[in-house]
Formats: sequence, structure tokens, C-alpha cells
Amino acid sequence: MYSFIEVKKKPLFAEDTKLWLLFISAVSGLMVAFSLSIAIQAYFYMNDTKQLKEELIKNKQQVEEFNKKIAFIEKEQNLYTNININNALLKDGVKNLLDLIPDP
Repeated sequence: MYSFIEVKKKPLFAEDTKLWLLFISAVSGLMVAFSLSIAIQAYFYMNDTKQLKEELIKNKQQVEEFNKKIAFIEKEQNLYTNININNALLKDGVKNLLDLIPDP
């Protein structure tokens, strides 16, 4: 049997199928790239969070040291004012004692 038309090669995928496969592969590639970028950003954010936590701990320690220094300075200030008050009272007492002696 003979055919009156020439045999045409039939493509493996039709034009529509090629277009859909291209679209699906492009979207899949974009999704993979997007998920990778999110994973990288999450990694950097975790590192930043870790550094900020360490910095926060260091700052809390500095605040505690400053509070200790402030308490020490306040104690010294109270001691200084008490000494000044006692000196003033002692000076007044000596002055009053010397005022009791009549002038010649």
C-alpha cells in the first residue's frame, strides 16, 4: 500500500505543550530562587539576632556596673554631707563656747 502524501515527522511535544513546560519550569525556577533568597535572609537575620542578644547582655552588665558606681558615689555624697554638717555643728559649738569667755 502506498500513500499519496509524504510522511511528516510528528514532534515529541506539541507547541502548546512546549509553551506550558517552559512556563512551568520558569515558575518553578523562580520559586526555588525565591525560597533560597528567603533562606539566606533568615540565616543573616539569625546571625544579627545572635549578635544583638550578645550586645544586649554586654549592655546589661555595663548598666549594672554603672548602677554600682552610682550607689557608691551616692554613699560618698551622703558621707560628705554628714561630715560637713558635723563640722558646722562643731564649729558653732566651739564659737558658742568661745563667746562665753568675756573679752578683756
